[in-house]
Amino acid sequence: MRMAIAIAILSAAVTTVEAAALSDPTQPMDFVPRPSAGGPAVPAGPVLQSTMISPERRSAIISGKRVKIGDKYEGSIVTDIAPYEVRMSRGGRETTLRLLPKLVKEKGRVE
Repeated sequence: MRMAIAIAILSAAVTTVEAAALSDPTQPMDFVPRPSAGGPAVPAGPVLQSTMISPERRSAIISGKRVKIGDKYEGSIVTDIAPYEVRMSRGGRETTLRLLPKLVKEKGRVE
């Protein structure tokens, strides 16, 4: 009985250590961890997490908060929500948050 308890404790400890070493595969590509007081690392600035587009409405999740066109987020106004990006305006400056990096197609060269 003691042997079974010891094995269970050891396997739980090994699993915890292995899980701590893994990184989150869903974090944004431009994620910059900042040390925080005992909590998880957080990205610098707002992070677009998802967009929801339907014929009736458009909404997005920015750093855990649901927004619609015309809503305010940290002093900026959401001006447009597209399938992979959200545009916001603040003081005449426009900011674009993207889910994926912008893809640029270039013609190939024949050498």
